[in-house]
Amino acid sequence: MDIEAAPRGRATRFPLSLAIACSLLPLTGQAHHAYAEYDQEQTVEIEGTLTKAVFQNPHLSLKVQVAGRDPVIWDIEGSGLNALERMNAPLEKYKLGDKVKVAGWPSKRASNRMFLTNLLSQDGVEMVTWRYATARWAKTAAGYASDRTRFEGGTPTANTSVFRVWTVQVGVAGAAFDQSVAGLATTTRASLTEKGKAAAAAIRPVRASDCTPRGMPEIMFTPTPIELIDEGDAIQLRVELYDSLRVIHMNGGESQSAALLGYSVGRWEDKTLVVETTKISWRLLTDGVPQSPAARLVERFTPSADGSRLDYTLTATDPEMLAAPVALKNTWVWRQSEHLLPYNCVSNYQK
Repeated sequence: MDIEAAPRGRATRFPLSLAIACSLLPLTGQAHHAYAEYDQEQTVEIEGTLTKAVFQNPHLSLKVQVAGRDPVIWDIEGSGLNALERMNAPLEKYKLGDKVKVAGWPSKRASNRMFLTNLLSQDGVEMVTWRYATARWAKTAAGYASDRTRFEGGTPTANTSVFRVWTVQVGVAGAAFDQSVAGLATTTRASLTEKGKAAAAAIRPVRASDCTPRGMPEIMFTPTPIELIDEGDAIQLRVELYDSLRVIHMNGGESQSAALLGYSVGRWEDKTLVVETTKISWRLLTDGVPQSPAARLVERFTPSADGSRLDYTLTATDPEMLAAPVALKNTWVWRQSEHLLPYNCVSNYQK
């Protein structure tokens, strides 16, 4: 049995004795699509033998065998490798064959599945992998519980340009990211046309762990960092999730074919970058909410006066699916140490 860590280029296997130095997502829902399977109002706790540990994006994968007359093998997913790296998770403490305690949200579909929030090693090291969870078994714990403040807020700087790496604020109840995600689903469903409601009813949910790339605008409401790069006639907007790249054309133009991320044209209004996107082939405005090829998106990226924050608004119009325009907000923050990590998604999808 091996502990596996996702590569920064290819799949890598680490022998049991090898420590895995890894660290978590600044925001890192970690795409939210997979969460729908789990009951976030309930927590289950098990104790058993760790028989599998794969640390990869978008979600880690553990198997824990619980002893008894009829032994049960639990299938557990949780935060991805990039998220674990950012939280300095002590993955070397969780060795195959060891006894572990696990807590998390139970699946609504299977009695032996859960989403991980807490993991306790055989020698008593607890890791908290969900941003609002607290330690359950140890007085001190690693992961999110170790120093929540470093996932909160941004750092003031004299640089007020948009051209930097920006990360999502997490670890605070009511963070802008979480509010925007909730608003994205709730607001759009309330604004659907009859055709939009019918299309929504036919949508099969997409799971984050199947490595299906996300399109616009959904890619802008993910828990991973973004980076804006000035290329003169164009601006590159990189999103860590799925190693996605948007090109914002600053000299106009028009695409003749639709694409997942659409065709984006940008302009400046003082220090605000305004981007209009059309020709989008991605069928979702967000998880479970439909989008037609007629959709038009207008985004505004505005850095704060102290350079610590990038405020974001998006207005979606879609005459086929939306009875009225939908306005959404998000906020990223700047921290000097943040940078994008290779994503290298590994599918772990289970029907």
